[in-house]
Amino acid sequence: MPKKRTISRWALARRLQETALRIAAGKPVRIGGQLVCVPDEVLLEEELETSDGETELEFEIKWPETKPPAPKRTSKRK
Repeated sequence: MPKKRTISRWALARRLQETALRIAAGKPVRIGGQLVCVPDEVLLEEELETSDGETELEFEIKWPETKPPAPKRTSKRK
């Protein structure tokens, strides 16, 4: 479940900047207690919603799951 907390605009900018720099460098980022590596290409959706006196800004980043390569088979012939 996502964790919500109130932070300052400066703290938000710092968090986004640190995350962006790690993504740009190909380093893993910690999101929701998990480490994730972002691939070279992703699908980005930006959304701004306003309702009931609140504004919500969302950045949704998606990419296909990758499977680890299958182990190589070695064949031994007699």
